[in-house]
Amino acid sequence: MAVRQAARPLMQELAESVRGAVSLGVLDGTDLVYVETSRAGDVGAHTPDIGSTVPPARAAMGRALVSLPTAREGQEGERRIAGATPEIWSAYGEALREGVRQCAERGFCVSRGDWVAEVHAAGAPLFRGRGGECFAINCGIPAFRLRSRQLEEEVGPRLVALAGSIRALMEQRGHGRADG
Repeated sequence: MAVRQAARPLMQELAESVRGAVSLGVLDGTDLVYVETSRAGDVGAHTPDIGSTVPPARAAMGRALVSLPTAREGQEGERRIAGATPEIWSAYGEALREGVRQCAERGFCVSRGDWVAEVHAAGAPLFRGRGGECFAINCGIPAFRLRSRQLEEEVGPRLVALAGSIRALMEQRGHGRADG
């Protein structure tokens, strides 16, 4: 997965500067799957690792991933997610829809403890691969380290810039232009 190698140093730089974890994930059916994570020291009890799965409705990165498909694909995806985990959908379905709206409006979304209570995160869509797979990135920071509105005013915009840098690197390295 070439995107992991291209993204890793840039992800590490952001992780260190905000003292958090920056991860790359892919949508696999009704799950968000972590494919890379860069950490800066102690990021608390939750340290996402490669292969870990999360219900998309509960995480900023999952919501960013769901924002990538077309409207029709997104509606079908919502139906599958709701059917696979009805209790999670009941509790977080509207948060997923709000995250998709946030991604459309400002290029990122936020989640405040919806997956791990002590971790707040911003997520940004990255791209759709040639095979239709959807990639996104996130930055999770222990809540006690965050200043008021830091996710919205600093972390989210930096994540959007990081996504643009990763897309440009992929293109420079000859992996073509990613969709989306």
